Amino acid sequence: MTGRSHQPARFSRETSGVGMQPGHPVNLLVGRDPDLLFLRSAVLASAGIWSLRVQNATQAMVALDKVSCDLAIVCYTSTKRANNNFSTTC
Repeated sequence: MTGRSHQPARFSRETSGVGMQPGHPVNLLVGRDPDLLFLRSAVLASAGIWSLRVQNATQAMVALDKVSCDLAIVCYTSTKRANNNFSTTC
């Protein structure tokens, strides 16, 4: 690890100064481990899939209010309670 901190995306369609292009699929990635979120996001990006990364159900719900997502991927690192809250509100 290089000591870099991977923070979750802040719910915009801007990533590293490059705007998300219309027509690209967008996935919501939910999980507590920022390194796993970053890795999943990088793998999906290599296939042309944009991702928003959040660390809990509350952030996920805020993101879903602001951005239309094609798929939500909830990591096993999320707590069971958070997963239940997220799945019952969607």
